Amino acid sequence: MGNILNNFSRIYFCGILGVSMSGLAKNYALQGKIVGGSDENIDVDNSLSIYGVKVYHGHSEKNVQEFSPDVFVYTSAVKDDNPELLYAKKMGISIFKRSEVLGHIVSGYPIRIGVSGSHGKTTATAMIAKCLIDGKKSPKVFLGGESLQFGNFFNGKGQIALCEACEYNKNFLDIPVNNAVVLNVDNDHKECYDGETDLINTFNEFIKSSVTIVNVDDKNASRLNLSNAVTFGINSSAVYMAKRIKYNGIGYSFSVFRNGVAKTRINLCVSGYHNVYNALSACAVCDMQGVSWRVIKSSLESFKGVKRRMERLGTWNGLDFIADYAHHPNEIKATVHALNEQGEKYLLIFQPHTYSRTKLLLNEFVDVLSRVENLMVYKTYPARENENQGVNAQTLAKKISENIKINVICAETSAQLHEILLNKTKGVKKVVFVGAGDIYEIAKKILKNL
Repeated sequence: MGNILNNFSRIYFCGILGVSMSGLAKNYALQGKIVGGSDENIDVDNSLSIYGVKVYHGHSEKNVQEFSPDVFVYTSAVKDDNPELLYAKKMGISIFKRSEVLGHIVSGYPIRIGVSGSHGKTTATAMIAKCLIDGKKSPKVFLGGESLQFGNFFNGKGQIALCEACEYNKNFLDIPVNNAVVLNVDNDHKECYDGETDLINTFNEFIKSSVTIVNVDDKNASRLNLSNAVTFGINSSAVYMAKRIKYNGIGYSFSVFRNGVAKTRINLCVSGYHNVYNALSACAVCDMQGVSWRVIKSSLESFKGVKRRMERLGTWNGLDFIADYAHHPNEIKATVHALNEQGEKYLLIFQPHTYSRTKLLLNEFVDVLSRVENLMVYKTYPARENENQGVNAQTLAKKISENIKINVICAETSAQLHEILLNKTKGVKKVVFVGAGDIYEIAKKILKNL
């Protein structure tokens, strides 16, 4: 199955340890390409060595010079002044965005499934992938996270390409899907869109050449052009519906109906009401691809989840350490709801992700975090940004403190966080590290040191 990089032999990935980039690197390494790249973050899990991939620590033009690539791939997190990108431009090396490369790979498949939405993409994609794999469809899968069962990449040999399609910077428009899943449409990347109308229009552009599998319970998703749609939902009338939903002590069980006819009952072992929607999207997609209801049921019931989605890291002194990726107010609300359902007292440590998101959604963050009984805030993870927004983790902690009339501690270093933790866990059963930045690696280090 051809794509634009078939004529190149040496491929360099700038930001190669990013979970979306490493999947692409694995794909090309398995095709016999010579693959290398660089990353600032050497603390993340690196499974690329078994694929024969060369990884440089840090970004320097010397890395690109030494590797001598004929194509250079970069992510949206790479800034225009990145020395490797500047060197690639100077030397006339062919340059592509990550989303363009993913789009070219996907374009070579007859069935091209892209999972979009502001929240839930990774879990829903992993659920769909597991059902397709168990159903012997052998999909090629690119995941924007780490499935606890197959990682971030599955090298299927069938007719289906499955990937996450992220709306950040309108990158999903580079992916020519013909089956577009829309889980929800929310204002997660305000800095990339000129208001809600622009966001809706861009999603319409993404789905225009596709069958759209859409959550009609979501207010904005239901406003899309749904002339070629297959709907799913809980509260609204839809083709695929979840009914008779019950909490099972871990997650939820529910009956799946297609066009009003009961098809199966599914008992999830991952927590959170939102996962009913994720599982329902998997039911719709995989039924449409000919996977049997027997396989769908067994596959979803044995789904273990993905890393950083209510992932249990270990135990110290009777405390469960848990990590969750939530970094938007609505995601935090879902995480808090899932924790409250479990009925045990917990300490939540939240790391804001990017200064712009914290600034643009400050009131929403204050509102949802003010409802958490035991809360700490950790310094902002900047990702692709510099601190020039006037709002950071300290600002957020101060605003929450003013709102609830209780001082919310903001830790600025991992050592400070470690020290404070020792005095803040009395009476709690869980410590939950929440955010999309380096809080995950910090949590694992603290647990190891303890």
